[in-house]
Amino acid sequence: MPFLSESVNEGTVSWQAQLGEMVYEGDWLLDVSTNKVDMTVDSPVAGVLIEICVADDETAQVGETLGVIGPAGSAPLTAE
Repeated sequence: MPFLSESVNEGTVSWQAQLGEMVYEGDWLLDVSTNKVDMTVDSPVAGVLIEICVADDETAQVGETLGVIGPAGSAPLTAE
């Protein structure tokens, strides 16, 4: 979960990419909603979304891993 502001420690996740989907650097990956701000999170790298660690509508803490992007051609690590 990216740092949002000094007073925001958590946010609710809403995925735009699907497990197993190829994403490119800068693609819209997910949304984070807090009581103060709503923001989009873009993919930091190109690859396949191989794991979703925080599901849709779940709350994550700042610094928590939301998902894992593996190299192109990778298979998902978790079932949908």
